[in-house]
Amino acid sequence: MKIITPVLEKDGKNSKISEHFGQAKYFALYDSETKKTKFIDRTSEHIEGACTPVAEMMQYKPDAIFVLGMGYRAVEMFKTRGVQVKSGNYSRLSEVIENLDKLEDFEGACMHH
Repeated sequence: MKIITPVLEKDGKNSKISEHFGQAKYFALYDSETKKTKFIDRTSEHIEGACTPVAEMMQYKPDAIFVLGMGYRAVEMFKTRGVQVKSGNYSRLSEVIENLDKLEDFEGACMHH
């Protein structure tokens, strides 16, 4: 499984998770088969109502996205592309990786999007 998580820093598995997908400075791509993590620098600006991070992340062919917060439109864009949107009460990348089998479906969405 390839899972992308928005993070605030590139501090390995100790990286703090960004509370909002669209405002993350970096993304961590973890591959559970190879057990490798790759950090991706954000190349697009966050623009209210625009879903440029979705297109940006799709080039990595993720199976899932882990988020604490994400706009409704982005959630729907991932789901229609067959990407699961997951969440949970985790604040570090290591916690997400250690609990891949316990991640919950993300049901919410940031209301201002």
